[in-house]
Amino acid sequence: MRLLLPREYLSGILVMSLGFVFNLAYWSYKYSIEKSGIYRELSMDPLATLPVLLSAPLFIIIGYYMIKERSLRAQVEESKGKLRETFSELQTILHTVPAGVITTDSSGLVNFFNRRAKEDLGLEDRELIATEVGELFREPEVGEKVKELLSSEPRGEQAVLEATLRSGRVVQVSMSQMPGNHRPEGVVIAFVDISMLKDMQKKLEDAYKELKEIEELKSNIIANVSHELRTPITIIKGFIEIAMEEKNEEDRINNLKSALRALYRLNNIVEDLIQVARAKRMPFKLQRRRIKIEDVVNRAVEKKKADAEEKEIKIEVDHGYTGEMIADPENLEHALLNLIDNAIKFNHPGGSVRVSTARRDGWVVLSVSDTGIGIPKEKLEEIFKPLTQIDPTPTRRYGGTGTGLAVVKSITDAHGGKLEVESEPGKGSTFRIVLPVAPPILW
Repeated sequence: MRLLLPREYLSGILVMSLGFVFNLAYWSYKYSIEKSGIYRELSMDPLATLPVLLSAPLFIIIGYYMIKERSLRAQVEESKGKLRETFSELQTILHTVPAGVITTDSSGLVNFFNRRAKEDLGLEDRELIATEVGELFREPEVGEKVKELLSSEPRGEQAVLEATLRSGRVVQVSMSQMPGNHRPEGVVIAFVDISMLKDMQKKLEDAYKELKEIEELKSNIIANVSHELRTPITIIKGFIEIAMEEKNEEDRINNLKSALRALYRLNNIVEDLIQVARAKRMPFKLQRRRIKIEDVVNRAVEKKKADAEEKEIKIEVDHGYTGEMIADPENLEHALLNLIDNAIKFNHPGGSVRVSTARRDGWVVLSVSDTGIGIPKEKLEEIFKPLTQIDPTPTRRYGGTGTGLAVVKSITDAHGGKLEVESEPGKGSTFRIVLPVAPPILW
């Protein structure tokens, strides 16, 4: 409580003192004339003493109210000071909270904002003050909600929504009316940056999606791969047992060759599974060097020639491009083997497979075409997913693990290339591995 200083009330005290002096003078005067015997004559004229009688209490009353006015003024100044202190403390609190705070007047124009709001919006003071709130957000719903709160009954209504600031930050917005007598005096708007939370949410969703894919991968391995692994093992075991008992040298060699082909098939299945697992864990690593593309094609065709002859399928080769390029020969051959294997597997007896190379501007194109069953248009996006079969039913006609095309895509992507496919059910398919020709500096 402030101490009242005498100088603040000096004029009032002086007026009251004057009243007391008049009062004292009057009674002194009265007393003196009574003693002198003049009182009887003066008392006969009341008007002579009326000013003196009235002036004393009048001065006292005026002085009293002057003192009271000074006291009230001091109290008002004290209240103003406390109000300024409270407002300053409130501003300090609002400027330090980890959220943007904006207030509006009754027409929806900004009349206050804290530092965090200014930073998140990326605007200067002059760009913020007296601006419509709706202009600060990308979504028009924010401005519409502010107008709705200002036009409704002042019942302290609130609203919460998600919006995007003009600066691009995603925020959660909370609004509340500032109640007035007959209508809201304004709206308080607080917003918190949830961009990081959104990123974390997306990462969690991606991780959950990947977890589901891994779970599906495990299920498909159990359902498909176990059978595909057992089949070549059974063939290898059978042909080796026959070869051990075979007396004819030529027949024994043929049995061993058949076992070797089954072993190659088993090795390809295992390699595909390893490649798929690696692609899930880490980026694909290549051992690039200068190669002749026709050598890669010839080796792959030679390895699949026996499988093609067994199904009476003819393999044609067209070396449209015989130049050199920088690539990983083993992985590129692996990709080509998978495409040729599919072209033979999903073909008809008596059909054909065409393997060709070509140059397309700064790209080398390896194409594998077949006259097989083709792929439905709606399945073209799915065939590159690991362990995906066009016909997923247990009674499907064609075997395989469903990893071949996924591996082809991984190898193509690792080379910085692209994988193209054209297919028509009943007429066949064409797959193209399109790879960049290495820059001259690498030659």
